[in-house]
Amino acid sequence: MTNSVRRIYSDLIDEARKVAEKQTRATGRLLIDALDGSDEILECYRRIDGHLERLAVGIINMIVCVLTKLLQRNANLSTLSAVNRQIMEQRLLNMSPSRSAIYNSAESQDLKRGDCAPGTRELQIKLLVDWARTSEAGRTCWMNGMAGTGKTTISYTVCSRLDDACVLGASFFCSRVIPECRQVKCIIPSIAYQLARFSIPFQRALDRVLETDPDAHTRALAIQYKKLIVGPLLEVQKSLPADFVVVIDALDECDNEDSIGQILELILSPEDILPI
Repeated sequence: MTNSVRRIYSDLIDEARKVAEKQTRATGRLLIDALDGSDEILECYRRIDGHLERLAVGIINMIVCVLTKLLQRNANLSTLSAVNRQIMEQRLLNMSPSRSAIYNSAESQDLKRGDCAPGTRELQIKLLVDWARTSEAGRTCWMNGMAGTGKTTISYTVCSRLDDACVLGASFFCSRVIPECRQVKCIIPSIAYQLARFSIPFQRALDRVLETDPDAHTRALAIQYKKLIVGPLLEVQKSLPADFVVVIDALDECDNEDSIGQILELILSPEDILPI
């Protein structure tokens, strides 16, 4: 309450007290004496009316002032939220994710990557999609075959169907043609980046990791995996869909065979039970 409003309130109380006193004194007096004091009472009422008008204006101004502050605070919060989103986005980009490795990236067209022709590979596609939809079928499915037998095309088709069903968390299609798609060190940061797009809770958990260790994506593969994938996933697993999928295709097209072996060991390790 402002001092102005306090003063008006005080004046109102004084005038009301005067009216009450005059009415008390008029009780039991002769009619003519009572009428003589009526002008003073009316004048008190006029002043009370004026005080009420000023009080109303004062209260309205107070409300406007409070609402203005609230709106300003909300504007500040919105600005702060926008800044935080930009910082979070920059941290994700600082991981240098290979967006070219996403199954349906623009580069996939240059590589002639696409769906299986209608009516072909239906058995293999069904087996993989059924595996993805069955929790009891195991956490890892490995498709192998001779080079040139269409494994990448099958993987692309499966990714497309899982994506349509909103259960594709991430994909990484390795390729000898694109430098960033043949480096094993790019796989985990790229998957973490896509999972952050897939799940807001995961994104926030990952952001806390990157805030503490902005260079986590440059660490050894085991550290990358623990910090960028395992930790955030386990932290928010209750908020995630039951059976979402990460697809990695053509690992054999990566440069370093030792690194390929390391990432396979991490993915196949029974140590971490992940919700993917």
